[in-house]
Amino acid sequence: MRFFTRFALKNPVAIWIIAILLILGGIFSATQLQEELMPSISIPVLAVITTYPGASPEAVAKDVTDPLEKALRGVQNVSDVISSSVQNVSEIQLQLSMSASTNKVAQDVQNTINQVVLPSTATKPSVQQFSFSSSPILYFTVSSQSATPAELRTTVNNTIVPALQGISGVANVQTDGAAPEQVQIIFHPSALQKHNLTEATVLQYLQADNVSMPVGTATIDQKQYPAHLSGQFTTLASINNIPIPITPSPTAGISSGFSQIGKAIGALGSGEGQLGQAVGGLGKAVGGIGKAVGGLGQAVSALGQSQGQLAQGLGLVMAENQILTNMQSIQGQIYGATLSLTQQMILPKAQQDPAKIAQLSAMITQLQMADQGLAAELKAIAPKSAGTSAQHGQGAGTNAASSLSALSALSKLGSASTPSGSLAQNSGKSSLTTGSSLSSSTKTSSTMATVPLSAVATVQIAPPTDASINRTNGQTSVLISVVKTENSNTVSLAATVQSKMNSLASSLPYGLHVTTLYDASGMIKASISGLIREAILGAIFAALVILLFLRNLKTTIIAVISIPISLLTAIILLNVFGVTLNIMTLGGMAVATGRVVDDSIVVIENIFRSWRKGYGFGKKFVLKATGEVGQAIT
Repeated sequence: MRFFTRFALKNPVAIWIIAILLILGGIFSATQLQEELMPSISIPVLAVITTYPGASPEAVAKDVTDPLEKALRGVQNVSDVISSSVQNVSEIQLQLSMSASTNKVAQDVQNTINQVVLPSTATKPSVQQFSFSSSPILYFTVSSQSATPAELRTTVNNTIVPALQGISGVANVQTDGAAPEQVQIIFHPSALQKHNLTEATVLQYLQADNVSMPVGTATIDQKQYPAHLSGQFTTLASINNIPIPITPSPTAGISSGFSQIGKAIGALGSGEGQLGQAVGGLGKAVGGIGKAVGGLGQAVSALGQSQGQLAQGLGLVMAENQILTNMQSIQGQIYGATLSLTQQMILPKAQQDPAKIAQLSAMITQLQMADQGLAAELKAIAPKSAGTSAQHGQGAGTNAASSLSALSALSKLGSASTPSGSLAQNSGKSSLTTGSSLSSSTKTSSTMATVPLSAVATVQIAPPTDASINRTNGQTSVLISVVKTENSNTVSLAATVQSKMNSLASSLPYGLHVTTLYDASGMIKASISGLIREAILGAIFAALVILLFLRNLKTTIIAVISIPISLLTAIILLNVFGVTLNIMTLGGMAVATGRVVDDSIVVIENIFRSWRKGYGFGKKFVLKATGEVGQAIT
């Protein structure tokens, strides 16, 4: 204190220059300070969120949560790991030590989870930090007397939210009560069973169709344009007309085939009965009867041989169809893995996940090898099933007809799942051929029959399952909250958002009405106004007290000037150290204003008292009088 007093007495001009610089610097710093409601305090907690669509809690815990937990336990400054696995979502909470830097630990956590191998359908884990600055600064509702709830949601999602997200300084715009309607697919079990389909199979085809991916470039008029393959759904009709491939069933037609076999065998028995009646009625010779019975035995023997060959052919057909089904499943997995790999490759280099790319590449290679192995098995089976035939001897009368009827039924059974089965009848001779070559099987797979989605399910628009109902003054409304970026100014951003909302409400249809529920800038502006008011009142009362008791205008001016200079000096320091102007700093400055007023009065009054008692005059006298109270005010 004595040093500053001595310096001020020896260099009065320098003190004036310093005071002017402090005033100018304080005014400039006041325009640069970030105005916040609360100070930026980072909570020592991190959250790792991962979505795993379509997975049960057990699958989420096994495939996502457990690998991430094992990796995150080794991160430095992580004291506790708490996880929660629910359907489709894995959430891991990390408790940090109080001395840890939240930003540095968050970076370490991000680097760690990038090395963890997760399922291809799981999204990339996101690391979230918590602080006061992550809370919304604005809450307001949008309502209308004329718009329907669907029209209000559409207006908010398609117009208001994009407009607010385009404002500089806005980090996120959240809505409540504006969830879009969803497409609901209700499957019909009987129709699925009829076409040999399952819900999982149909959903796999739907996910494969609803993709959008770049496929290269197109040259038009010597100019290159990016080519984009879009398969996303836009209308209910496009969803209803999605072709769903029908998986061949090796057991299709077996029941009807055996039914016809039974009818043929019944006809054969009837023929035997008629033969007996003919023998009794006509009284033919025993030799003729023996000949007829011999012919019947030959027919029955031929039927037995045909049944044996048909069973062998049917086994080969079932094996073929099983291989085709497996090949179709593997090709679907190759397609899904290729899409995931393409999505990774089109990302910027910094956002690509090398571990995931390597995993997907290895998966595609393994699936292709498995597909080639099945193709080789199919090629090996094809010659065995091609050309299997049986020739039957001539019969007579009812015996031959009955045998031919049985063979016809067996031929239908054998050709139930193969297009190459046939039955020819020429001059009492019958030939049954079953089987299919590799080329015919491949053609069947590539030109597989399909049915539209509407044949196996009902597609309709339904309200969102997680929607909330909001009302403002009895009218249906949508709640909108605005979150700012870390470095943006709360007061100026809130004013910009409010102005944008007022312009949108006046330009959009339906007579939209905006109701502000919470504005963080209001409390900040009230705190700043309070500080300015306290400073002005403190200066006025200090001047009145000094002027009333000391009756000296010069000393009064000194006390009045000390208050703004002290506040502006504090603002300069806040700006230099990056401290925001928030409710805590404003409160401290308001308290300090009273302290400055008190100290000014104490020093001036002691100097004036010492002078009136005749202790002296000049610089030594001022230095002595200031030193008497210096320790009390510092």
